[in-house]
Amino acid sequence: MGATPLIAFGAWFSALWKLNDRNLTGMLKHWLAGAAAALICVTIIEAPYIATIHAVDKAATKDPVTMADAVQTIRRFGNPEVLLSLCYRTTGSLLQQSPGSALLGGGWKLITDASRMPRSADPESARDLYYRVTGQPFNEMPPPSRRTLGDFQATSDFDEWTWDRERGGDAVGARMKGLSLDQSRIDWQIEPAARLAYGEWTLVFKNQQSTTQEARCQIRLPVGGVVSRLTLWVNGEPQEAAFDSKSKVTAAYKQVVTVERRDPVLVNQIGPDRVMMQCFPVPAAGGTMKVRIGITAPLRDHNHSDLTNPTIVERNFSFPSHLTHSVWVQSAGPLEPNLHRDRVKTHEGGNSWQQDLTASELRSLRVRATLPKPEVVWTEDPFAEAPDKFLQRTPASRSLGKLTDVTFVIDTSVSLASHQHAIRKALSSMPASVKWHIVLPTDGPDCVKTDERGLEQAFRDTGFEGGRDNTSALLEAMRSSPADAKASAIVWLHGPQPLSFAQTEKILQQIERAPMTSPIYPLELEPGPNRLMEVFYRHHSLRSTPTIASAEELQRTLNSIIGDERHEHFEYKHLPGPPAVGTKVSDQLARYWAFEQVMENSRSEETVSAAMAKLASRYQLVTPFSGAVVLEQKEQYDRAGLAQVDASTVPKISNVPEPGPALLAVLAFLLLGLRRRRA
Repeated sequence: MGATPLIAFGAWFSALWKLNDRNLTGMLKHWLAGAAAALICVTIIEAPYIATIHAVDKAATKDPVTMADAVQTIRRFGNPEVLLSLCYRTTGSLLQQSPGSALLGGGWKLITDASRMPRSADPESARDLYYRVTGQPFNEMPPPSRRTLGDFQATSDFDEWTWDRERGGDAVGARMKGLSLDQSRIDWQIEPAARLAYGEWTLVFKNQQSTTQEARCQIRLPVGGVVSRLTLWVNGEPQEAAFDSKSKVTAAYKQVVTVERRDPVLVNQIGPDRVMMQCFPVPAAGGTMKVRIGITAPLRDHNHSDLTNPTIVERNFSFPSHLTHSVWVQSAGPLEPNLHRDRVKTHEGGNSWQQDLTASELRSLRVRATLPKPEVVWTEDPFAEAPDKFLQRTPASRSLGKLTDVTFVIDTSVSLASHQHAIRKALSSMPASVKWHIVLPTDGPDCVKTDERGLEQAFRDTGFEGGRDNTSALLEAMRSSPADAKASAIVWLHGPQPLSFAQTEKILQQIERAPMTSPIYPLELEPGPNRLMEVFYRHHSLRSTPTIASAEELQRTLNSIIGDERHEHFEYKHLPGPPAVGTKVSDQLARYWAFEQVMENSRSEETVSAAMAKLASRYQLVTPFSGAVVLEQKEQYDRAGLAQVDASTVPKISNVPEPGPALLAVLAFLLLGLRRRRA
């Protein structure tokens, strides 16, 4: 074996000597020509790798102009798969499995230093750059592949990816091998009189690896929704969460995950209608972990009367091909789903609908619930401090006024390319009384600004390529807002924004220091992580909006934002006894009152975080100030200074709908007949 290269060289030299009639000069000439051709071929093969590495080095400066040049270089000449591999690797030679190194072995390093790791090879920078180049969050793509030319076998770098550097942290991170969402069910109960819905999402994670793993994901809640319950099954038994300040529950979770390595699950709010859920450990060798998240969501007139489902927008686990989401909705009133309408069943006590849905169907599902005219309702508040133990809600309405000036910030990332027609159609139907402008982000720090007359040319100039940082465009829209902020608005049409932004402090400065800031309506046309929303969602200028699943929904939402409509508004009052008028509803009313109080105060600079965390914890809610965690043992709660909630106080979905008037009459008649027989 050791003499093989020497024997091969001797055979090659002998053959070349004879072919050139023992002419040393001719042999050298042919040898040099062949070597040059081989070197040129290898260089051509290796060019995309070299271009990618040098572009990554350029992007390491973080200069916006240089970053834009690096993005263009990789798009035109580079290899995105090399960039994707950097999202997972932190050490080692990046090009050790490239065609050039496979053909020339270690000698290739003598020709070029391109096989070294670039300066910006930390995963976070590579993940940002990968999104800018391709427009796809790195953890939404299949793991990088490695091809060995020597035996023509394709293997996956992901097969070796077992270490989870984000475990116990605040980021979702890389997709983990062998970890998947194995089962999913969502149960909803709508309470029309209260104009509220309560749902429970049960998730079962499965781990095929030989070591335990942590499941992490970001969940987009229904608009205005709040997590009001968290359950973890420990040794087959459901265990309820402890609710406390965000810092306290997070510290308890990290202690258990990184030190004790026992069973916790954690949920924190990270953005408008967004929470982060993480649970550990999902047992090895086919083990499962079962979690339930309870959600209280409002139902309002207009678009908000449509019940939407929670969806996963970022994850470190896979969706197996067999996975469907089993959705069940029940209500005392009529239901009108936009999918599989024939599945609605009417029975005494109300209506129900059930269907197994794919992930895309889950996002597009809308269930319209028929709501009665707003009325006075009340509930016995189980969490109120004596003596005012009863909560009354009285309907009111208020006009937000008609908008006269709207600035549209339109994300020009490739994810919105398929929505161009819907955007054009929606903008073309804008009322003549509304003056509107457009700001489009580019790959660099500059923006394209125009009005309705220059829309088509602006779209052609920017194109819809890769992933664009929308920070500069939003900042420009805020700075150019008219003085009368009450009659103006910024409508942000966007897709994913999974970047670590460099200009967030400029946006925060504009929001916090400007005398008047136009409200910002973020309309999500494509799902995905949005770090920008995580930065400034607590500020008063940001409005909560529904996800957009169709062109018609986009049009309706814009009409609702721009039109002079009277929006539903409610006034609350705590009383020492049951009110004389009104309909009694469930204690979900009290929970949502507390959530509205916390959210209203979260946008004030004078808010005392500790007081808001205490209020939210008492009402068992996950808010900007509070979180929820389930631990395995009482000693762990005691050590962290946490109190697990009483299982009797958590919200629940009734197994059987409440009987309607007809059924109650029948039961009364039967009972009366039984009494007469006994008499």
